[in-house]
Amino acid sequence: DGTGSAARFKNPTGVAVDGSGNVYVADYGNWTIRKIAPGGAVSTLAGLAGSHATTDGVGTAARFFYPSGIAVDYAGILYVSDTFNHTIRKITSDGTVSTLAGFPGSGGAADGTGTVARFSYPEELAVDSIGNVYVADNNNSIIRKITSAGAASTLAGLSGHIGNTDGNGGTVRFKFATGLAIDSTGNLFVADNGNSTIRTTRQVGKSEQLITFAPLPDKSAGDAPFTLTASASSGLPVAFSIVSGAATVSNNLVTLTGGGTVTVRASQSGNTNFNAAPDIDRSFVVTKLPQTITFGALSKQVVGDAPFALSASASSGLPVSFSVLSGPAILSGNVVTMTGAGLAVLRASQTGDATNAPAPNVDQVLLIVPGNNVITDAQRLANGMFTMRFYGDTGTNYVVKASTNLVNWLPLATNQISGLGYLEFTDISSTNYDRRFYRIAP
Repeated sequence: DGTGSAARFKNPTGVAVDGSGNVYVADYGNWTIRKIAPGGAVSTLAGLAGSHATTDGVGTAARFFYPSGIAVDYAGILYVSDTFNHTIRKITSDGTVSTLAGFPGSGGAADGTGTVARFSYPEELAVDSIGNVYVADNNNSIIRKITSAGAASTLAGLSGHIGNTDGNGGTVRFKFATGLAIDSTGNLFVADNGNSTIRTTRQVGKSEQLITFAPLPDKSAGDAPFTLTASASSGLPVAFSIVSGAATVSNNLVTLTGGGTVTVRASQSGNTNFNAAPDIDRSFVVTKLPQTITFGALSKQVVGDAPFALSASASSGLPVSFSVLSGPAILSGNVVTMTGAGLAVLRASQTGDATNAPAPNVDQVLLIVPGNNVITDAQRLANGMFTMRFYGDTGTNYVVKASTNLVNWLPLATNQISGLGYLEFTDISSTNYDRRFYRIAP
């Protein structure tokens, strides 16, 4: 291995070039498959120089026995005619070698799938647009076809019968055919070595084609439009359409219009030489944009105050709606009307749209008091104690004083108005008095 003139080969016989410009060589005398990068760097893709066998495996673990023909398909998979093993081998891009058809060391002409099939010193190969492999089965003087599943059949010629007869299928005769090539419409060209002629097979009907369309990554609503890429093995242009979901496509440019699952279809309708390709659908998930609500704390209200409007905003800019979860209040749109004293729980909501996910609800408590500096629920309890509730300014300390004559006032307690807007006071010493007066001041 090496670059340019530093590399060495031994009787190389077959070459193939992939779509990236890499050259692959059947290095016949070294029993290896070599790869030449566009810059001329040579490496051994599979096999071990000087060691022949029939072993499948990865890289140098694989073995060949005088490989001669080589071809590459539209997906970059290599096919090798392992001539003295009487097999057709398959090599993936990482150098993994497997046997597509034929039985190592067992020559013959039997059609069949995988190891049931037989070849006799196969030489050159060709691959069509949908991955069918064609073989110049030299010693049998026939042309074979192998599907991607490994099913081998005889396309033209009759095993054991040599000649120079044109015709169809088994009526054709070759004499030790060696070279093979295929054009974009599926016509084969055969180097009929023993007859010193170039033969051709003409397609009857249209050729098949396949689409390569890679999976699509998930997106977020609001992402910029993006382009789709797909190719047909025929080389014809691929068209795209939206099967379902919140998106539009123009030529190959997709614009997202909301969230959810989007399914895109790649199609190629064919032409005079190719049948329509099977459609390929790819789906991806578009995540809706998160949003939040800003809904500030509500100020204390007094029974009898005028209705007032609630205000809240969503980060998406969508309108916010309101509802009363509990308490003495009613809503009309965003206008609150108090119906009594107490605590009302109000909720701000935004349910989202095609682009935005529902926002988390935000709840605020509305304190509605009977009035300011108002005493309510004043009463003597059955046990003789006196209790009352006082509404004042939240957070302010108030002193509760008592008197029996309205002249002398005795401080009893200092309490702070709670977040509920009131303080509750109970005089446990009131049981000692027939009457007692109370006053509350800051």
